[in-house]
Amino acid sequence: MFCIKRILQLGKPRLPQQARCLSLERLKGGRMERIGNYFLNILNDYKQAFVDLGQDMKSRPIKSGIYLGLLGAFGVLVKTKPSVDSYNAELIEKAHDLLLIGDLIRNKYSDEYLRDVVSSLKDGRLRFLNLGVCRVVWRSNYSSWVKLYDAQCKQLKPRWTEFHKQVVDIGVCGRWIYLDRAMEEYDVSEDEWKQTKT
Repeated sequence: MFCIKRILQLGKPRLPQQARCLSLERLKGGRMERIGNYFLNILNDYKQAFVDLGQDMKSRPIKSGIYLGLLGAFGVLVKTKPSVDSYNAELIEKAHDLLLIGDLIRNKYSDEYLRDVVSSLKDGRLRFLNLGVCRVVWRSNYSSWVKLYDAQCKQLKPRWTEFHKQVVDIGVCGRWIYLDRAMEEYDVSEDEWKQTKT
């Protein structure tokens, strides 16, 4: 062990003090010094920007509180945005819950909504659009694997003004809004209540 350390120490080239000073002087005014100065200037700019930000926050606490609140809300929305897998899992779970209910007491709106969404998912027509703070599920006219001219032509695709008609669901804060709304009273049939009133 001692011999290996001794060999490694002997193998290291040692520069005398003058040679080290000469190598540092060669770097002055060269490319490395300019790159170092560039990053030093960026660091100083960021430091000054944070100092100014702190002074502005002290001088206008209400405005800075509103901005920090909005920034925090934006971060929470981005973090809690549901995923595509969560939509598929929740859709299957809601469909199973609906299947456990008999036909006579099953809500027609819930049944039609889930049948329509599940058939679109099975056909490959559901698309997921990530908007950063939320996720939009929309129904395309054609499946993703259809290579017809109508499915590929950009001029025949739906316009943005008609996009709201194809929205199936919106996911925000870990929830799917339309899916939850469709399943609110899935075990209450409106036809059953109409029959009892007459």
